[in-house]
Amino acid sequence: MLHAASVTRVIENGIKRPVLLLLENECLPATLILTYSGIEMMAFLNMPPGKLDVTRSDFIHWADQYMTRYLPQNASHKRGIGKDLYGARCSALRATDSRLAREGHCQVIRYVTADAGDAVTIAVEELVAAFFRAIDSFLAQVLADESRAAIVTNRLGQMLKTLPF
Repeated sequence: MLHAASVTRVIENGIKRPVLLLLENECLPATLILTYSGIEMMAFLNMPPGKLDVTRSDFIHWADQYMTRYLPQNASHKRGIGKDLYGARCSALRATDSRLAREGHCQVIRYVTADAGDAVTIAVEELVAAFFRAIDSFLAQVLADESRAAIVTNRLGQMLKTLPF
């Protein structure tokens, strides 16, 4: 059984609420950074049993599995958008295009409404909405699987010990 208090403290109050506060106050670069950090946290919760450290592939897998269907059509790909989001994560943290994008391993994501050339464009609000819907979808799947719920509950407990939620 998934521990509801841990979900509330970590996911609702520790991930979603801060992202919304930044978005509502138009702190868009910080909104992006916290959103991508939140995706990484969700990827940590989704890792297989026994794995201790979240990696690029965990981030990409979670984003492909849970976010692709909620993003606007212009941002969606048959293969998923996880690698593009990981590249965008790196770009947001460093305020420059990621190595993945520079080397052509992912599409660049731009957060503009004007034509961005070959880049995928998306509104920050759309990205956040897709992320929140992906979280809800992930939690619904976890609730339906007792063994996954136990793993996620354990990892939420680890997060509660590490950060001041």
